[in-house]
Amino acid sequence: MLSLREALAQAAPDSVIARVVAFEGFGGRRFGEAMIVLANEPSKPMVANSGSLLGGTADAVIVDAVRMLPPQSPGRAIRVPIGDRDAVDAGLACGGTADVLLQRRSSLPAQIQSEVMARRPVGIATVLSGQLAGVSVLVGADGERRGSTNDSTLDAQVVGALAAALLRGRSGEIVDTDAGPVVLELLLPDPEIVVLGTVTLATAISDQAAMLGWKTAVFDERAEGHIDAGVRQISLFGPLDAVVVLSHDVASSCAFLAAAVRGQCGYAGALGSRHTHSVRADHLVTEYSFDAGELHRIHGPVGLDLGARTPEETALAIVAEILASQRGKSSASLRETLGSING
Repeated sequence: MLSLREALAQAAPDSVIARVVAFEGFGGRRFGEAMIVLANEPSKPMVANSGSLLGGTADAVIVDAVRMLPPQSPGRAIRVPIGDRDAVDAGLACGGTADVLLQRRSSLPAQIQSEVMARRPVGIATVLSGQLAGVSVLVGADGERRGSTNDSTLDAQVVGALAAALLRGRSGEIVDTDAGPVVLELLLPDPEIVVLGTVTLATAISDQAAMLGWKTAVFDERAEGHIDAGVRQISLFGPLDAVVVLSHDVASSCAFLAAAVRGQCGYAGALGSRHTHSVRADHLVTEYSFDAGELHRIHGPVGLDLGARTPEETALAIVAEILASQRGKSSASLRETLGSING
């Protein structure tokens, strides 16, 4: 299974990238999983080159649909129903219906590769039906548009929608426009976590984050140069990244927290008792002139209230809170909420 980022990196110019843009059922699938369908020669049938969708249950249908794409068409969306029996055989929780976008790699604006390689967030808006089906527009973190639908009104609509989606960090939304439904996809860099403190919990956080594909860097406040190096890394962080302070050393922990809150980092958390957090807060006010709003941005004591006792359970509580913060969620039980249960 490929992500869209991986598919874009691997796909040849004459290939078609297929990915799920909406689904109902399946017990919660990864949004944006992709596969590449490639035709090496016009006289030969198309084959799945890399990746798979929905546990492989949709691959044959997708390859057939790609084979039917008109040569000049940038793409189109198809609906793929999967029955419960086939889904369970493929390792899915249950059946459902998926909307799959088929798009020629050549139809995407050329700038997408450089944006992704530079670890910059980028949003893609793609028309799903009608004469413009498969046409995409990009919006970078700078708010600038790359590519065009050749319809200035539609361009303005999708640029506004993508800018809002990038702020929310929410991918996979489908919005209605004058040209019909448009899917908003975000290509976001993998989140990174900086941890201060080399206690056992730091290893547990690294292990938990790795399960989500996140990277973790652990710094030791006692090691020469580690504080400066950590602050430099935090200064490069974006809204999906996180800083977690485990050390009780006030000066070094506050240096990390200040860098996170004063920069673009999306999450700052600090381990310790309520008394320890109060001491840190006093230091941030005295030494960094923090105001009440800046102090409120720090999650301290860090983590969700899961009743955690072991380092592994505490790591789960911390990483879960980071995820909820990224998605703008309250972390309430699903039975107490309304709407989609898949993010």
